[in-house]
Amino acid sequence: MDRQQTVITQTVELHFLNGPHEVSRFPGLGSQHRGPFFRYLGEGAPDVARLVDVMQDLPTSTSSPEEMCRGMRIVYGEDYKPQLAAKYVQDFANTSDAGPFDGLLGFSEGACVAANILLDQERTSPERPFKCAVFFNGIPPARAGNAGIYLADECGQVIKTPTLHVFGARDPGKFASLALGNLCTSDNSLVYDHGQGHEIPRAPAITKRIATLVREMVASIESNPTNSVNEGACKS
Repeated sequence: MDRQQTVITQTVELHFLNGPHEVSRFPGLGSQHRGPFFRYLGEGAPDVARLVDVMQDLPTSTSSPEEMCRGMRIVYGEDYKPQLAAKYVQDFANTSDAGPFDGLLGFSEGACVAANILLDQERTSPERPFKCAVFFNGIPPARAGNAGIYLADECGQVIKTPTLHVFGARDPGKFASLALGNLCTSDNSLVYDHGQGHEIPRAPAITKRIATLVREMVASIESNPTNSVNEGACKS
């Protein structure tokens, strides 16, 4: 993410946190990424290879993003505890000398964890310490155990915090990014399809566009710092 960091840091300061669980290389990941590789989700989380297989067997693209996400629920184990991953990130944010932090940025599984944090803070923290989030190839926030994920056709738009959703049309899991976007209040969310796959793009024009959208989101927060919180109907 070196190119993106260089451009985006003209607006924000980024701090990166590795997940606590070391894993093997994701299938299809480019050779420029040398590793080691880490993930936030531990025991009971989807196996990466199985996740790819399930994506390939999902319903056709004529299904709604939510219906396609329901086909993914089988990959979560009974002992899956998304709150542990969220706590890992939250503990870092609460204790790091680099804090306090204004927002979250997550890619794929990291975006799922970030979405869980936003969902939790909107239920429990009126101050909302995280004022925004950037989701790359995101996944909706997960429920505990094998109860699946939060979906807009069950819960409505439950994330009011300003968000930016970046994904690629060639990503086999793009429906998950769309489903996450549907959970976020449309007035406070920006969406950008860069046309590529399950990756953070490196092309200069795409990077500049992402940086512009980040700046737009930051400007909207500065102009309206007291966005109201959507109570929502979802339950854990």
